[in-house]
Amino acid sequence: MFEEQVAQTLDGLELAEAVGDGTLTVFPLLGADKPGPHYLTLDEALAKGLAEVTEVSAEGRVPELFFENKGDDPILLVDGEILIGAKQNRVLNLTILVRPKSRITIPVSCVEQGRWSASRANFTSADHAMFAAAKARKAEHVSASMRASGRRTSNQSAVWQDISERLHKVGAPSPTQAMSAAFEHRREHLEKAVAAARPLATQRGAVYLVGGKLAGIEVFDKASTYAKLAPKLARSYALDAGLKGEARKVDPLLVSLTLARLKTLKVESYPGTDLGTDLRLADEALNGAALVAGEAVLHL
Repeated sequence: MFEEQVAQTLDGLELAEAVGDGTLTVFPLLGADKPGPHYLTLDEALAKGLAEVTEVSAEGRVPELFFENKGDDPILLVDGEILIGAKQNRVLNLTILVRPKSRITIPVSCVEQGRWSASRANFTSADHAMFAAAKARKAEHVSASMRASGRRTSNQSAVWQDISERLHKVGAPSPTQAMSAAFEHRREHLEKAVAAARPLATQRGAVYLVGGKLAGIEVFDKASTYAKLAPKLARSYALDAGLKGEARKVDPLLVSLTLARLKTLKVESYPGTDLGTDLRLADEALNGAALVAGEAVLHL
């Protein structure tokens, strides 16, 4: 059943002409919106005062936060989104749909190793997501944790190692080893990527390549959702671009074959963190995740 939903989601997408400079290449994925639940994104909910993210206690716990949905609509939290503040900055471990008028515990990882003191009581949302290489490794570890114990935990040491290496590569000093410092250091480069990858009218996702090699694929159920997340995602993938060799042209046929391959991945299903069903996808070289709610794959 879930394999069919993933395949149908991919079959409903058209690969458009690539944009980018060859260091970061973005192939838009176009398609009609899928019927599914109405929801707010994290940034929308925070801006409207309909969501609050806090530590789970005065002492706090690194791998968990409280998320409160104060509104009448579900809220979509997307894998890799960054939460800034409280005792230390965190990253979402997977995509979650939070039901209205509820308060839940959400699984996160630390992306600021050297701080454990409250800068403010609650969290805001960053304008970037976790950089692609670290997000991919985190997803693999979360999948392994779910298979082994049902828990949605990352390998925190690996997350810190990835961040430390990236801060060193981009030459971004950070007394607290905060991942956000790398994004601030390369701000001009990242904003060029955002401008180059502006979403098209019916764009529901994209294939991202760094130095000619696949870095990631993001697909949403609605073009409006992708448009809201696109700048964060462009910055996420662009941070890796320029650090892995020269620009290279990409054959669209190879991208199409990769999309076809996704339909053959093994799919495992788990109850969602709140609403919906979590899917984990893998073969010997690719790993991924999806959140399904009813007939819609909200994020793949």
